[in-house]
Parts: sequence; structure tokens; C-alpha cells
Amino acid sequence: QDIAEPSTRTRSQTSKTSSDTKEKTRIRQQEYRASLKKMDIECKHCGVLRLKREKPELCCMNGEVILAPLQAPPPEIYYLLIAKDPISKVLFVNKIRAYNQLSFTKTRRNAKIYFHDSSDIEAQIDRRHDIMKQSIIKQGYDKYYSKCINGFKSFCRYLYICRK
Repeated sequence: QDIAEPSTRTRSQTSKTSSDTKEKTRIRQQEYRASLKKMDIECKHCGVLRLKREKPELCCMNGEVILAPLQAPPPEIYYLLIAKDPISKVLFVNKIRAYNQLSFTKTRRNAKIYFHDSSDIEAQIDRRHDIMKQSIIKQGYDKYYSKCINGFKSFCRYLYICRK
């Protein structure tokens, strides 16, 4: 009967290969994260910038679909994005993900479209406005919450920057 030979690897060799594998995995993860940060590859069909690891057919199906050009954002939102003042930085840019979540909370894939009278929509906007106002006051940013030059209650409802 054949007797299997014991492994010739020593414990230090095994731990060395294990640490090498961990190091290689760590390096691969760093490279992957670095590739996600830059959108520097341009689609040859539509000109959209994409990440290194994205498939080229995601944007325009290799030229089969013609994409509509992006519309410019409303001037109020554009100003909030590029301004350097503390109001836009503290209350808009730093909270932009929260605003996105607030605006898409009821969005569904197969949602039916209903038309509501304007009073119902105003009531819903007022409720959201009150929630945002409470959040602003809780976080200590109530000094920015004032009447704006256009006479509206707050910039967060109509996206106007308060100047008073």
C-alpha cells in the first residue's frame, strides 16, 4: 500500500503564501477603487464619459441609440451647485443626496400617473417644506432660514437663495 508523503511546506511558507495572497487582493482592490474614480474614457459613438470597467454598450448600444442632449439645469439649481457661499455649500451641496432621496421617495417603476388639483399638490409641498424646515432647525442652520428677496418662505421650497 502506498503511503502519502507528508506536505513538504512548513508553517512559515504557508503563512507567507497566505500573506502574499492578501497583499495581492489588497492591491487589486485599490486598483479597482482607483478605476471607479475617473470617468475618462469617452464613447466613440456618443461622446459620453464612462468608467474604465463599464461596458461600452451601456450608454448608446454602440451607436444604435441616439441620446438626447442634456438640458441645462434651472438657473437657481446651477447657482447652488457652483456658488462658493456658505448657504449653498452647507445647505445644498453637502445635503444633495438627502434632497435626491426626498424627491424620489415615491418614484416607482410601474407607477400610474394621476392628475391632482393644485391645492392637493400645494398641501404636499407644504408638508415636505415643514419637514425640511424642522431638519434645518435641528441641525443648527436656522440662521440661513429667512424670508428671501422674492417674498417666499424659504429657499428650499423654491430654490431661491435668501439674501437678508
